[in-house]
Amino acid sequence: MHGMQNLSAVIILSEIKHGFPTAFMEGTLCSNVQVGTMGAIAAKHLAKQDSETIGFIGAGEQAKMHLIAMKTVLPGRQVCRIAAKEAAEEDQFVKEISAILPSLRFEKANSDLEKATSGADVIVTATSAQAPLLKAA
Repeated sequence: MHGMQNLSAVIILSEIKHGFPTAFMEGTLCSNVQVGTMGAIAAKHLAKQDSETIGFIGAGEQAKMHLIAMKTVLPGRQVCRIAAKEAAEEDQFVKEISAILPSLRFEKANSDLEKATSGADVIVTATSAQAPLLKAA
């Protein structure tokens, strides 16, 4: 459905002795935080420490969590470029995240993946797309 998130998660809490499930919970937020944190850990150890620009393909909840986590471990980020399927998704991303990270400068790429990623120090693909997104060149 348009306008709805396309990724979800559940958490099943089981009792320890027999493994019997005792709770079934919506877990999308936990999953998004975990995915964003893993990306931030990778960037912390693999990105240049003086890097300033991050480029995103995708503007959903996972992209938001990636950016918050990466800004935490690499606070020197100054520019975030964002490309999504639709300009409205980019607008929403910037609206929500600029309130949380006001020192970051945002550049919307108007769905142009190359514009969002060209010259970026770190590139994040936060999308469920099945087709290739980037070319090696």
